[in-house]
Amino acid sequence: MHEQSNAGSDPEEVFRATPDIRGGVACFTGTRVGVSQLLGYLRDGCTIDDFSTITKDQAELAETLAAPSELWLNKGSAKRGM
Repeated sequence: MHEQSNAGSDPEEVFRATPDIRGGVACFTGTRVGVSQLLGYLRDGCTIDDFSTITKDQAELAETLAAPSELWLNKGSAKRGM
């Protein structure tokens, strides 16, 4: 389980956006699992164990990189009354 990648914390090794794979959606390297898709599933209560091709380190890197943009998006929504 979770043997896919030994990639470190370099986003360019962990994520890829290729036009030929899922229309350019950012995916975990070597998979067709979209980064935002995984983050959504994790927020909805799934665990990393539900994704056999993604390591815990990869998921944590995705969450870490997404956190600042989500804070910014949430602040923007609050300012607009959404």
